[in-house]
Amino acid sequence: MVSRSVLFAGTALAIAAAAPACSLSMPVYGGPGVDVPAEDASARDGRAPPVTTTTPTEPDGSVCFSSLGDKVKGSAPVAHRNLCDAQAIGEVERTCLTAVHGDVACKAWKDTHQECARCIFGPLDGEAAGSAPIGALIPSGPQSLMPNLGSCGALVLGRSDCALPIAKASACTAGSCTACIGTVSKRDCEAFAETACVGTKERECDKALKDDFAVWASTCQGANLPATFTRVAYYLCGAAPADAGTD
Repeated sequence: MVSRSVLFAGTALAIAAAAPACSLSMPVYGGPGVDVPAEDASARDGRAPPVTTTTPTEPDGSVCFSSLGDKVKGSAPVAHRNLCDAQAIGEVERTCLTAVHGDVACKAWKDTHQECARCIFGPLDGEAAGSAPIGALIPSGPQSLMPNLGSCGALVLGRSDCALPIAKASACTAGSCTACIGTVSKRDCEAFAETACVGTKERECDKALKDDFAVWASTCQGANLPATFTRVAYYLCGAAPADAGTD
């Protein structure tokens, strides 16, 4: 069974054993640097108060809570925006996700492919937070991003109302795991994040994604992180598939 926190982390693999959410992100050279301050989860509407851990070195679980979900920039996404072709998506992977010293190259790529870049990364540096939809990549830590699998799945299911909440919950969960590394066990981290990052709407969306996993997985999820990114990016930012039927 895939855990909620792994699903929210954006890389659940139904065919493999569930891995900790905090290990399922990719560093992005040239991606946004995001501060992850500790925050009391009880201050967030719809979230339960922080869970207290029993770890001797860190008795207060609230240190694990991350406001990274609030750093997800952009409005609700839509599918098939036709702003990036397969070549551009491949260039993002090579230039921004895996290239050594890719920060300079990635920034140069964004400057010359701004429309596609907004679709992949969301609003660019210096742009208003709601000036574009959230991207195919969302924050997963201070210097890392992950594929926006939850939004992709939600849109495939026709649940556009879930696309933004599930992305924010994904980022919150991944950020919480990052904040907890070295202080609590991964199991405790995930248990805390599931409580702190998930309100009523997120829980409803999570259930919808799990119940119909087979419907959206083949569209949005690949065998590994790069493959998942490619599928998510193409679904959100590529052209709509040709209509195979006739009117």
